[in-house]
Amino acid sequence: MTTYVQARDNLVAYINTSLTTAFPTLKVIYENTLSVDLDSVGDSFMRIEIDFTDSIQSDIDMDRLDPTVLPGDETHGEVVFRYFVKEGVGTRATLEMQDTIRSMMKLRILGGVRTAIPTPGKKVLKQGWVENDIIVPFSFYSKF
Repeated sequence: MTTYVQARDNLVAYINTSLTTAFPTLKVIYENTLSVDLDSVGDSFMRIEIDFTDSIQSDIDMDRLDPTVLPGDETHGEVVFRYFVKEGVGTRATLEMQDTIRSMMKLRILGGVRTAIPTPGKKVLKQGWVENDIIVPFSFYSKF
């Protein structure tokens, strides 16, 4: 059985280790934590959001004679890697980052969490920064 907390902890532990190894100086910020001081982050930084998006009953394992036997469920979500680079820096660093995230997150099993195929997301130009997303779907199974 995997819980929301366990799923997030498994994802964060793996992401932190992988990104620190590949990009030791990159400033990484998770949602609902630190605010970003754009004057001190350098030419790039990453913001990561882990969102739980849906849950479904995943089996019919119910014993009608025993009300304590409940079916399992599968929860789905996505990790959004939002990479910011200063406008005018070029696209090569962004593509390298997307290649790294794709390679490190594609079809992994992290504890009870399974990741799927990463997909590129939106590109936004805002206040002198270019924001590029790469989105990694994930799921986990629970049975209480």
